[in-house]
Amino acid sequence: PVAPHIVNFAGQSFTSDSIKLMSDGSITSFKEGTSFTVEFTGTELKLWVMGSTHGGTLDVSVDGEEYTSVDLYKNSTNHLLVPVVANLPVGTHEVTFTLQASPAGSDMDIRYLMISGSEFEGIQAK
Repeated sequence: PVAPHIVNFAGQSFTSDSIKLMSDGSITSFKEGTSFTVEFTGTELKLWVMGSTHGGTLDVSVDGEEYTSVDLYKNSTNHLLVPVVANLPVGTHEVTFTLQASPAGSDMDIRYLMISGSEFEGIQAK
């Protein structure tokens, strides 16, 4: 098996003004409705996020189809490894994330992506 690849968003650019690219390569947003897309090659994608008591929810679509929602709430500020998609066919996929408010808030702080299932070819975010 191929080891998972851990990448951040350094060097990426985003079409949304609501996403802030931090100097450490992580991204943040606090605005409901903020959306971004990541293209990657693999079969599985996880997010390493900074969970918080104000964490929102990310609606996730894969290759144009609604897929799941992931909760970014944590009862303390701490890192979470959040499974997003799994068991995709081997190949290149486009995953779109849309930040929604939860009863706790609408914070998003994504530190890294963990990509599994193929040789690493990088990501393209927008």
